[in-house]
Amino acid sequence: MLRRLTMVLACVLSALVAHPRASGATEVKLFLTQTQDAFLEGTLESISVDSLGVLRLASRVEVVASIDEPFLLSASRRLDGWVVGTGNAGRVIAVDPAGQAEI
Repeated sequence: MLRRLTMVLACVLSALVAHPRASGATEVKLFLTQTQDAFLEGTLESISVDSLGVLRLASRVEVVASIDEPFLLSASRRLDGWVVGTGNAGRVIAVDPAGQAEI
């Protein structure tokens, strides 16, 4: 009797191990994303994607001011804020620690 119970138990355990859903395990799912556009459809946090689809750790970004220029070509930290050089208009703008911009 004990031998038969051991055989039945071994069969049940084998069935549980052989079938992942019966044992509470999940199946492995692979997501293959190879282009910049595919990555940009999702939400990136602390990661940048270049035009070839290469992932890199992104630099920390902090908003210091809102200005009406489409491009910033340079930025330099000062003791009392920032100095930024803009693109199209070629302006040099001083930004104080409170985020106020002055040309």
